[in-house]
Amino acid sequence: PFTIGHGGNTILILPVTLLRFEATLAGTDALLQWQVAPSATLSHFVVEHSTNGQSFTSAQQVAGQVVPVYSYRHTGLTPGIHYYRLKIAEKDGSYTYSPTRQVTSIGYAETMIVQWQHGGPGHTTGQLTIFSHKPQAAQAMLIDMAGRVVKTYP
Repeated sequence: PFTIGHGGNTILILPVTLLRFEATLAGTDALLQWQVAPSATLSHFVVEHSTNGQSFTSAQQVAGQVVPVYSYRHTGLTPGIHYYRLKIAEKDGSYTYSPTRQVTSIGYAETMIVQWQHGGPGHTTGQLTIFSHKPQAAQAMLIDMAGRVVKTYP
């Protein structure tokens, strides 16, 4: 820890300094990683989560350690935008908040490549992606401008 003193009787211990805080999508999980400067005042972190960016709830408490690099995996995200921040708690009971980070989860996805003929020579290729909250069978129909079913996909 870094201290500043004068005459041996005044000591100022600097608060925790957050050096890095990142949130990335890892499959259907959010992977949070952060780094702090070593500090003798650190008590713990509270990882906070929100789906609207305004109302946060505690997702996990992480104890402060000698190692300045931390990570937390928030598993099984629902599709949508997820917001995260760190509540950095000091030993004296005070705390600060990190900047907010966000990840966007699309949930599970089944992707099908479809091809069809249009009015002239050649063909047009399109991609259809169907998203779902859980793995399940899906069916799709390709319908032309006249409302006719051109092709059905299982």
